Amino acid sequence: MILVPAVAWTAEIAFPGYLAAIPCLGTVILIYAGDGKSSINWLLTRRVMVWLGMLSYSLYLWHWPIFSFTTYATGEIDTISALAGIALAVVLSHLTWKFVEQPFRYRWTFPPKQTALRLFVVPLLLLAGVAVAIYEGDGLINRFDSSTVAKIHALESEPGRFPSQCDNQEDGLCADVLLLGDSHAQHFGDFIGILAKDAGLSYNVKWRAGCPAYAGLMPLNYKGEEVEIDEECPQVNDAILDEADNYGAIVLAGYWSLTDIKGDRYFFVTNANPEPSQANSNANIAAGLRETLRRITKAGSTPVLIYDNPQVEKRDFKCSRMNLLPFHDEPCSFPLSYVEEQQRLKRALFAQLADEFPQLKFIDPNSLLCSKESCYTELEGVPLYRDDDHLNQVGSEWLAKKMLENGNNPLKELVIRRQSGVVESQQ
Repeated sequence: MILVPAVAWTAEIAFPGYLAAIPCLGTVILIYAGDGKSSINWLLTRRVMVWLGMLSYSLYLWHWPIFSFTTYATGEIDTISALAGIALAVVLSHLTWKFVEQPFRYRWTFPPKQTALRLFVVPLLLLAGVAVAIYEGDGLINRFDSSTVAKIHALESEPGRFPSQCDNQEDGLCADVLLLGDSHAQHFGDFIGILAKDAGLSYNVKWRAGCPAYAGLMPLNYKGEEVEIDEECPQVNDAILDEADNYGAIVLAGYWSLTDIKGDRYFFVTNANPEPSQANSNANIAAGLRETLRRITKAGSTPVLIYDNPQVEKRDFKCSRMNLLPFHDEPCSFPLSYVEEQQRLKRALFAQLADEFPQLKFIDPNSLLCSKESCYTELEGVPLYRDDDHLNQVGSEWLAKKMLENGNNPLKELVIRRQSGVVESQQ
């Protein structure tokens, strides 16, 4: 009950949760069985086990900073790093047990009031003062140079706030352009905002986490034994698509390859095809996206689809953060072939949809994020990602500015329908 969870449980298990009762119950049984002359008692009274027991709390305290800083410095912990971290935690625990715990416990004794003052109140006030100084000083950020500070702010930047309400423009539209989708639409909000401003277009952004613009589809997210179901997602998308004629163009953005990358956990189902499988999800996605495009074009709006940015490994998106450390300077790149395989199925689907819907336009951020051989999470000294699949705000803005710098604004190529029935090109 203790060893099996420790070895067999993975990150997909919801923990802590009700499953935490299993190792806790195992610990109770172990303690109970250790009383008397049983084999368990013999094992637990060996010198090495008693020694580890004395170090247990110190081990608990030391393992947090050791493994946290190791993860920060390397991006992930492999077997060798884990074993080295455990060995270091044991050594440090023994030293602090001998030179800190023991002296405080047996040598430095004071009356109760002095003990409370010297060993609790004073240290607490000192730590509180240090914590306030660090917080007010933004993590003592002034110890870094300006370029490092800019990188730190980029890494921590969140998508901005975007207009989402109908503007009731004179031409009868709510806005010239609507950006619609899941959280990937959110992270492309700053990108579209800059391009729209350059094209002289107004824009709205409507996004819902985990809810791409697949008409009629319901997302399922399996978290261990629990299943998250977004039952409102189909209604949200239907309501927006019912008002598609309020926009001259609708730009779709989403985590398109989600079911290809994490198809054992994320699914999209319908009432007619409810089975949570990767094959059914992809079939439903094709039908749902096709229906979305049909409704957009029927409303007289121009559909635009943003190819998704690459999903990256944990080490890759943490590369910029790790490069802030002394003597750590690695290229934040990964093979283009990895991305091509990752997006292969959805790009094939988009090619089919392009044949079916001649009005469909595409925007490809990977033309800037990738070269002929590699893709990048940092370019020109700018960290682009905030996690493994989302761009940070500065990265989203950098994409737009770089696209304009290259003389390309895909929104200027849009044909915007006006209330009078006149069709206007932005070129």
